[in-house]
Formats: sequence, C-alpha cells, structure tokens
Amino acid sequence: MCFNKELSLILFIFGAACSIKFLLKQEILIGIFIFLISLIQLMEFFLHLYQNKQRYQSLFLLGIFIVLNIHIIFNTYVNYFIGHSYIMLILGIFYLIVSVIYLIFYIIPNYKKFDSKPKCPNNCRLSWSIYDNMNKPGYLIYFGIYLIAMLYAVNILVGPLYACVGFILFLLSVLYSKIYKEPVTGTIWCLSAIIIIIFVIIIEDPKSLVK
Repeated sequence: MCFNKELSLILFIFGAACSIKFLLKQEILIGIFIFLISLIQLMEFFLHLYQNKQRYQSLFLLGIFIVLNIHIIFNTYVNYFIGHSYIMLILGIFYLIVSVIYLIFYIIPNYKKFDSKPKCPNNCRLSWSIYDNMNKPGYLIYFGIYLIAMLYAVNILVGPLYACVGFILFLLSVLYSKIYKEPVTGTIWCLSAIIIIIFVIIIEDPKSLVK
C-alpha cells in the first residue's frame, strides 16, 4: 500500500491512462492487466481517505479482496486459453475455491471489524486486515499461487523479461518489508504501479523488448 492518499490517487490515474493507451492500440489484454493493477491503488486511496470511518474501511478492504480475485480469473483465462497450461488452470480454480470458503466463513461474519490501521512500528503504511485470520503457511500458499499466476500471465502477455522484472520486484518488496517491518502485499502493489508506469512511458511497445 502506498504512503498516502495523494500517491495512491496519482498512481491510479496514471495507471488507468496507460491502460487506456493500450486499449486504444487494440492491446486489450495488456490494457486490462494494467487497469486491474491500478484498481488496487484506487481502493487504497479510499482506505486512506476514510481512515476513521469503519464502514468504508470494511467496504474498500472487501473491494481489494474482490479485485484480487478478479485478477486471478483474468490471469487464469490468459494462462489457460492462451498459454494452454492445465496446471495454471488448476491453481486458479483452487485459489478461487479457497477465496469463496474464506469469504463465507471469515470475511462475511467479521465484515464490520476490518480496518487498515498500521500494525507495525515506526512510519508504517496501512495494512490489509481482511487477511489477518490466515495462518502464515496458508497466507504464503494463497499469495504464492497469486504471484505464480500473475508472473505466468505476464510472460504470456509481454514476455519473460517482464516476468523476471516482476519476480525481482517481489524480492525487493520482501526485502523492504523485512527491513522496515511493513506488510509485503502493500509494498508490492505500490512498487508495481510505479514500475508499470515507468515502463509504459519509456517503452512504446513492451513486446519490442522480447522480439
């Protein structure tokens, strides 16, 4: 999660603009992919904006949960129907089944209790408390599948170089989070949005890097 509402909003606007650029160029899947990444920043903007209003905190944390599952549906579509990977199809279905179970048995009963207040020392950013009930192994498996599905889709859409950049981004996010004791998930999304914008601005055609 980015540091404040202004940065989150700026990253969403620029990300949405980059998405529209690719949609207009008929790069539909790339445009959708970038927009879904940017949409997380919009949810985070509202979490910052309504920090002291509980009902909005729960609403937009649920929004993040829904958007992440839309990511999985999109990535699974790319991985199976374009990449023809049965393994990625199985992983995508497994992820969605776990999400539905988690939604029914934890999120819905505790909907009014969620907030994004910092849970770590120093200048910590907001947290995604909606995932607090997952134990560490379950959390690692759940988001590990998400990461694999996303990187596989990136490889299909724009090539292995971008997939490698995504993996390096993940490692940097983990390192940053360990040093500053902040949530890994929020760090990943903030850095992802920034890097996507940089690449789109610098490179007219991302596929040109792998030709």
